[in-house]
Order: sequence, then structure tokens, then C-alpha cells
Amino acid sequence: MRKNASLFLFMAALALLALAHIVGYSGHFGFDDMHYAHLAKELNEGQFNQNDHFSFRLVLLAFTALSYSLLGIQDLASSLPSMLFSASCLWVVYQLLKTHSPITLAIGLALTLGSEWFLFYSDKLMPDLAVTMGACFAYLAAYRQYFSQSSNHKQNGFLLAFALFIGFNSKGTILLLLPWLLFILINDLRLKRNQKFWLYALGTGLSLLLLYFGACFFFFDDAFIRFKALETNSYLNRCSYGSQSLKILVKRLSSGFWGMSYREGLLFPFLLLAPYFFSIKSSWFKFEKPLQFFSLSAITLLLSACFMSISLKAYNPMCLDIRHYLFVIPMVAIAAALYIGGLLTQKEALKWYHFIVYIGVLLLTFYLGGRSFWWAYLGSFSILIVYLILQEKATTNLKNLLKALFITSLLALSAKQVVKQQKSKYPELRSMIYEQLIDEKEPKYVITNPVQARIGNYYTGFEAQSTQFLAYNDFDPDTLKPEREKYILTTWFGRSLSFLIESELPFYVQTLTDEKAIFRNEDPQMTIYPIERLLLDPSESDTLFYSLHSFEENVDGWQLNEADLKSTESSRKTVNKVYEYSATLKIPVDTLKLGSYSTYLLEFKLDLYVEEPTEALIVASFDKPEGAVKWIGLNVNKQLKSYSNWWSVNHQVVVKHSEIKKAKELTVFLWNKDKKHCELDNFKITISGIK
Repeated sequence: MRKNASLFLFMAALALLALAHIVGYSGHFGFDDMHYAHLAKELNEGQFNQNDHFSFRLVLLAFTALSYSLLGIQDLASSLPSMLFSASCLWVVYQLLKTHSPITLAIGLALTLGSEWFLFYSDKLMPDLAVTMGACFAYLAAYRQYFSQSSNHKQNGFLLAFALFIGFNSKGTILLLLPWLLFILINDLRLKRNQKFWLYALGTGLSLLLLYFGACFFFFDDAFIRFKALETNSYLNRCSYGSQSLKILVKRLSSGFWGMSYREGLLFPFLLLAPYFFSIKSSWFKFEKPLQFFSLSAITLLLSACFMSISLKAYNPMCLDIRHYLFVIPMVAIAAALYIGGLLTQKEALKWYHFIVYIGVLLLTFYLGGRSFWWAYLGSFSILIVYLILQEKATTNLKNLLKALFITSLLALSAKQVVKQQKSKYPELRSMIYEQLIDEKEPKYVITNPVQARIGNYYTGFEAQSTQFLAYNDFDPDTLKPEREKYILTTWFGRSLSFLIESELPFYVQTLTDEKAIFRNEDPQMTIYPIERLLLDPSESDTLFYSLHSFEENVDGWQLNEADLKSTESSRKTVNKVYEYSATLKIPVDTLKLGSYSTYLLEFKLDLYVEEPTEALIVASFDKPEGAVKWIGLNVNKQLKSYSNWWSVNHQVVVKHSEIKKAKELTVFLWNKDKKHCELDNFKITISGIK
């Protein structure tokens, strides 16, 4: 009877996984996932880019290539690999909990699926769930070694090594499992047990690695080509903590990681376990019970996620993106399920501190607030507290109702995520793009945002002879075939995923008006504009004003306090140290001869150095004696790829003549609002007239 109930719960979990995809599929990110799609297509054609470290994420690419060969390059084929990986994770949870009570299994499956990001990535063309799948089979191997009555050292050792090898061929984040492996290995060495298991695991792992490096040498004449490709493709970004200030690193390790873990629900199952951790004993480390093994392992994985470095050259913990930490979810879901399941079936003795701890968690999360409280903590912890209070007096029917409500509450965040994904209306947008630009139509050029360009080329199967989607400012107009028609496509879906604000769009997009559109849809937003002649370069317009201040000498129109100049040892020589306001440009509007143009393009380019996130703005103010006629504030932080390094910032703003015709003076400066360390160089301002 229990076996049938457990199998039913597992099948129900798979059904929920499929249902979430059917009703809530929200499409692609348009960056890494489309790159994987292209690599998988090339793999089917017998091509392998050995210089691209993404090419070595073979588990995802192999499954995707197989899916494309069977179904063609389309969304279902792109989703199937990750759906298979996530289903495999659910199967491992089922295997580890099926011998326990059905309520325990139900909680474990609900906590796994109830992690909104596990469910969100379950149909995305990304390698993170492949890593999680490898990690889950590693957990299964260790569990069988410790708790299976018919434990087979050889089989378990092989499974552990092979699972880690799967993770290794999925993504380098499998490295974050190393502290957990060392933890259980050292614990076993201390207790002088499981030596054969570890010897088989080590021997199998080394053999697999030797085969891997041998294959690399055979095919590429370089056993370590993957690591060289990784080094070649590395670049500075905000996750390069080893090259930024200590303040950035400390924030990542403290409020950064733990805040992310709270907001994204990673801490939720751990707090369900909170009363259990208050009773921790040294005997737990013998792993005499599954709950002891899974709870301590989950804590180890969480600490590894926070503190483990992914670089040997510098202390560089993993980037703060929840997808990198999905491997923690099944482990802590199992631990929390064993504990809460024990409480709900009275296998775990009820103690007075359960109420105090759970009420304390509820109050703490209420103080922290956010959607995590309203959609996760409030419902689940309230139901749990009520159940524990009524446990001795409640009828069986009431208990069953509370259990059902508790499990349902665990799925609330994921349900909310699915509803949110529906609002993207991705399937409708995809259908419109096919209908208007691809299906049975002459090949053309479609100029659009970077995300929509990548997704559009994926829609065509990456066939160059078909309609080509080109990203803004990322193509040479001289290479376009003159016989092909050209269009501009704007979509809110792609623009939001490209993280583009208005001033970061090319000026020829900013000047588009609804009257020029040949197709327009409001929800989802999509507009198509025809192009007869594309004005791509602002230099084709009339330059009305140009000024560059490199801070090496005085420049007409600029006001600068000499005390704000800073000499540097680098090739920059002298820069403007901005305490609150930078060097300021002031020019009479009359000198710009604005009357002959209907529209003006303001371009701002500068080099900036800050050591931490900044609220600094490029300010352009068209003023008259009574005050500002038009005030423009442009954020610079978004364009800084990392901190403690110099980066170029570029904004373009289109202004109509009617907006500024009463202005008498133009003022431009950088406003360092939060007065943090800020240095500025090569401040360039260009104003052009467009008729």
C-alpha cells in the first residue's frame, strides 16, 4: 500500500512538472541558452568549437543535439533536456524517501518543486539542472553506502564517481560539492569505515578523468584544452570578486549571499529545520540516521555555496545567481521532509522549543518582509504551528486537512511563478514573429535588441539564407545585401531581457514613432517598422557641438576646481576625482543654432572608476532663469561590468526641439549622489541635429 502511494506521489510530481511547462513556459533568456542551442546544432553537423568553454558542457549539449535531431530546432526540443534532468532529480528524491511515510515523501517532492527557481529552470536550456542531477546521484550513492542494508561498496563507489563526472561534464560549479565530499570523507576516515567505498570511488573517478583527458589529447592534441578555453573566455564582471575591493567581497559573503538566499527561497527549508539544529550533538556525525546525514550535508553545501572559491588564482566565490545553487535544494528538501514528516506523524517527539523557534522564524521573516514572507513563510509556518498546537486534540480529518494545506503552501511560490510566467505571453509573441517575419516570406534583415536577435535566429534554425535578425549596433551595414528588405523590430520581452533603458537604445530606434509602424500589437508588445534608409551613424547627422575634456588641460566651456584633479601612475595621468559634482560644462543654447532641426541627439561618453555600486548620474539640464526646462539624469552603474576597474559609459538621448526651445543654457556634469569614491576621465559630449 505504501509503495503504491509513494509511486502515485512521484507520478503526481512529474505531472506538476509537465503542467508547469505547458501552462507557464516563458521562453528563453536570449544569451547563454541561445549559444547552447547554436552549439548543439553545430554538434549535429559534426562541428565542435574547441576554443569555446561552453562546448565542453557536454551533458547539456549532447542531450540537446539529440533532441534537435529528433524534433528539429524548436522550443519543445530545447526544453526536453532540462525537463529530463529535473525529473531525474525528483526520481532521486523519490528513491531516498519512498521507504518513509507518504507525508514525508510528499513534503520532499513539494519542497523540491516548490522551489520556484528549480521549477523555473526545469524547462530552460541551461546546464544548471544537469549539475543538480549529477549532485543528486552523488547524494544517492552516499545514502546507499550509509543506510542501505545490502550496501555494495563497488556499485556505490562507481555511482558516486560517475555522478560527479556527469556534473563535471555539465558545468564547473560541480566544484562546490568538494567541501561536502571532504566532509563525509574525513568523517569516515575518523570513524575508520567505508574504506572500500572511497577506494572504488577514487579509482573510478581517476579512471574517468584519465579517459577524459586522453580523449581531449586524442581529438585536440591538448589534454587540458578545456581549461585553456575557460581561461581564454574569462572576462572581468561583477562576479570577479578577486579583482574588486574588499568591501565588495565582504558584502558578497555576508548580506549579499544570505539576502539572496532569503529572497529566492533557498533558506526556507533550512528554517523548517531550525528546531532540529538547536539539538545538534556530536553523535550526529556518525550518521546513524538519514536525517542526521542529510541535515549536516545540507548545511555543508550551503556554507560551500557561500564561501567556496571557484578560482585557484584568487579567492573568488560563486556569483550571486540562484541558478548556481540549485544543487542544494534536493538535499535540504530531503532533510526538511524527514524532520517535518516525523513531526506530523509523531515519530519526532514534540518539544516546547518547536513553538518558540517557529514563532521566532515567523516574526523574523515578517520583519524581513518581501514576497518570500507572504508566499512561503506565512502560510506554511502558520499551518505548521497550528498543527503542532492541535496535534493531541485534533481529529484525524482535521489533521489530514492541515497536512494537505501545509503541502499546498509549499507549492505557493512556484504557483505564483507560473502565473507570472504566463503574463509574458511568450507563445503569442513567438507566433507573431513567425507569422510576420519568418513563415513563407522572403528573406529579410530584422534589426532588434540583442535578446530578440538571438532568439529570432534560433527560430530560423540559425540558417543564414533565411531571415536574419541583427542586434542593434552589432553589424556592419555595408555587408547587408541591398536586395533584402530591412525592418526594425521592437518587443518589450526582448528589451527587458536585454536590460536596455531608453538612453541605451540606438538613436534611430529612439526616433521611431507609431505612425511609421506597419505592424503593432499591444499585449504582448511587438512593433515592426520598415526601413528605406537606415541612419546608423550619428556622424551622418549634423554635428552642432563637440567637446572632450581629458583633464590634462583647460577646455572652453568647462568649469573645474583644480583641487578635484588627481594625478595617477597609470597612462591616464590626470583624472577628475568626483566628490559630488564633476567638472561641469555650461554653454548658451543660442550657440547651438537649434532652430533648424526638429530633433537633437545628445551623446555622452566617459570613463569611470568606482569601487562599489554607485548612484551617480550623468546630468544634462536645459535651463532658463526661472528653472529647468528639461532635466535628464542617466544612470551609469548599470554599464559598469565590475568595480575597482575603469569602464566606458555611453548614453544617447533624443530630445525634441519643442521640449527645449525656451531653454537659455545647457549644463552637463556627473553627479556623484552618494559621494562614494569616484574618478572620471575623458568626458565627451556631442550634440547633433536631425531634420
